[in-house]
Amino acid sequence: MKTKRSKASKRLGKDGKIVKRYYRYEENHRVVGGVKQKRCYRCGRWKPESMYYRRHRSKDGLYVWCKECANKATNECRRQRKLAQRK
Repeated sequence: MKTKRSKASKRLGKDGKIVKRYYRYEENHRVVGGVKQKRCYRCGRWKPESMYYRRHRSKDGLYVWCKECANKATNECRRQRKLAQRK
């Protein structure tokens, strides 16, 4: 069974509510052999920055999911919509 990694790890705060811990830039970016890499928030694997879509709003200019995960999510959403329209 595959485990999903979320953008933020969840933990309980003093009041018992879930508190999100957001990762710092350095925790999700690295350079290996002169190639910049980023960790995908969905699959958790380290991939070169060329494997991410561009997103001008984000700090690093890249989408948070790798292209493979983004395409899987898009295709799954489309499949669900088609099933819902048929009913």
